Amino acid sequence: MPMNFFPPPNVVGAILATLILWFLEMRFAYWPLPSNRLTHARNNFMLGICSLLLLGAAAGVSVTVSIFAREQGWGVLNWLRLPLFFETIAGALLYDLGNYWIHRSQHLVPALWRLHRAHHTDRYIDVSSAFRFHPLESLYRGVCFIALVFVAGISIYSILLYAVLASVALPLSHANLNIPTSWESWCRYGLVLPLHHRIHHSMKRAEYARNYGIVFLWWDLLFGTYLDPGTVTDLKTGLDYTTEKQSTELAALFREPFVSPTASAPFEDSR
Repeated sequence: MPMNFFPPPNVVGAILATLILWFLEMRFAYWPLPSNRLTHARNNFMLGICSLLLLGAAAGVSVTVSIFAREQGWGVLNWLRLPLFFETIAGALLYDLGNYWIHRSQHLVPALWRLHRAHHTDRYIDVSSAFRFHPLESLYRGVCFIALVFVAGISIYSILLYAVLASVALPLSHANLNIPTSWESWCRYGLVLPLHHRIHHSMKRAEYARNYGIVFLWWDLLFGTYLDPGTVTDLKTGLDYTTEKQSTELAALFREPFVSPTASAPFEDSR
């Protein structure tokens, strides 16, 4: 390995955040730690490695597209010509807004739900669940990210800033941490926390179609999909047809988009 090689800051951030949260879960767990915690985490990470390779490739293409769009003067932010600081912040916010709608689309479109379903079959949500995405879902997300960078004219600085934020926010939002619901009133305008996001993994239709935010929670407040954690009782995660095998076995996770569940899959609606 060359001496001048350094891992990208988002990779370093994700590793550090995951390790810290993994040990915090042992002391401040919301749910009791399962006996198969290591197996569960291993399979989630193995699925995640495949997805991260695809997202990494998409990030590389996004950077190339960003540079090309800047040179050609294409994209909304390139037209506005904001000062660099404000352009970087605006680009990161647009990225997160796009991520909110990409996520929401996976609950609205049946074919996309099949790709996203492996993430929701998890019956035990912890920091490793942040990496539990099927490669086909990551391929869809990657294509959407490339298109978003081109249309919005998002700069490479915004891409880097958002990558660092997401590398911490995703493990944090999935962590099995007992954060008091009393914190909700003052943290609802900041990062998505476990008390917000675990509701999105509920089996109940009225709860799973809420709290889609990836990094920032305010998109849910803006678009009417926010659900106060204090109103949720008897929370159970996973899907109604999920067996222990579907929840933990690696081969079952890879097969999930091609399996027709015995129970009807939930889709977002007004109920």
